[in-house]
Amino acid sequence: MRDVTMRDVLIYMDTIYEGNWDKIFNAIQCKVRYSPMEIIKLISEERKKFHFITIIDEDYPSTLKGVYKPPFVIKVKRAK
Repeated sequence: MRDVTMRDVLIYMDTIYEGNWDKIFNAIQCKVRYSPMEIIKLISEERKKFHFITIIDEDYPSTLKGVYKPPFVIKVKRAK
């Protein structure tokens, strides 16, 4: 099994909290722990449907970083 990255955790939280900024922020602040196997399983399924850009990625739009409550993750639906 591969190591889980912070990027993976952000994608996982964005998925389980349906993009709710406050819930994601609270989970980060409270250092909520998640099962690495669950994270890998869920995001591997999500990656089949979406491309993700997280707030920690180099290609995250700099203009979004300056807004109030910027999205932690941007999802782009993959073409079928």
